[in-house]
Amino acid sequence: MTSSSPSSNGQTRLAFILGVPLAVDCQRQWPQMGEVVRGRDLIGQVEGTFPDLTLGVGRRLRLDDDVVVVEWSCDYGDGRVYRNVSIAEL
Repeated sequence: MTSSSPSSNGQTRLAFILGVPLAVDCQRQWPQMGEVVRGRDLIGQVEGTFPDLTLGVGRRLRLDDDVVVVEWSCDYGDGRVYRNVSIAEL
């Protein structure tokens, strides 16, 4: 199943990818860059800075009540597609 994202208007795209709402005090990490963004509102602000970004969600695997693995792709508006995997502890 694949679905595309609507315009986020500053709302977090991470909730779309994971398929669950984010807690107010959640954090998002980018291990490859060592970056951590804390808080649902700040995550939404960071992700809202890419107005041409489109997302496609492929497969979501719920490993147990606390862990979700998601295969997804994105295009920042330049036609190049980036394939990703996210692991989330809920």
